[in-house]
Amino acid sequence: MKKYADPGKVRLFSFYKLYSDSSVFNGAVNNGFKRVVQEVNESIKNEIKETKNKQEKEKLRGGGG
Repeated sequence: MKKYADPGKVRLFSFYKLYSDSSVFNGAVNNGFKRVVQEVNESIKNEIKETKNKQEKEKLRGGGG
């Protein structure tokens, strides 16, 4: 929060200095959310892959499952 605080105390945050208007700010926020969603989805895919690999190894060892 301190990172985005307005040093001049004109407003609570300094976003008005960083973005020309609300559309540009909204676009930047949306792009950030898209990146977060991509990272989460990639992490989920990796977890599923690792779980499947672990289950396959257990089956090969005769662990059932």
